[in-house]
Amino acid sequence: PIAGRTMSNYRNEAMDFIERGDAFNKFVQFVDAQHGDPEAAFKPRMLPAATKNAVVACPATGYLTELDALAVGTAAMLLGAGRARAEDDVDPAAGIILTKKVGEQVEEGEPLAMLHFNDSAALEEATNTFLDGVEVSGRKPEPRRLVIEAVMPDSESAN
Repeated sequence: PIAGRTMSNYRNEAMDFIERGDAFNKFVQFVDAQHGDPEAAFKPRMLPAATKNAVVACPATGYLTELDALAVGTAAMLLGAGRARAEDDVDPAAGIILTKKVGEQVEEGEPLAMLHFNDSAALEEATNTFLDGVEVSGRKPEPRRLVIEAVMPDSESAN
C-alpha cells in the first residue's frame, strides 16, 4: 500500500467506481477507442453468436489447482477467436466461457468451460489443449495473491 493506504481503501474505491457505473462507462470508452461500436455494450444481441458449442468436462474429482492461461488462450485461438499467423481470420463469435475457478471443488464430468465456435475442424485439438492446462488435486490449494506487485513511478514506493 502507498503511505497509509490499505487494501480496504482500494477495495472500497473500486466498489464505488463499479456502483457509480464508472466501470461500465470506461468499458464503453475502450470499445469506442478501439473503433468498435459502443452501442454493442448497451445491446449485446448486436454481437455475433456462435452456431455451435461444446462442454469441456472435468477429468477428475477434487480441487481445480491449475488452469493455465496459455492453454486456454491457445484453445480459444484454435476455435477461431485468435490468430496463429497475421493472415489468419478471426471469428468474433468464437471463444471460451470458464465455469470454474482455480481453488474450487470440482466433480469428474462437470463442466469446466463452454467452447463457442462455428467451425468444428479444430474442436478436438482445442479441447485437448484446454485439458492439458487443467490440473485437479485432492488437496485444496492455497489462495493466490490477486496483486503480485504494484508498479509505481520512481518518486513513489510500492511496498
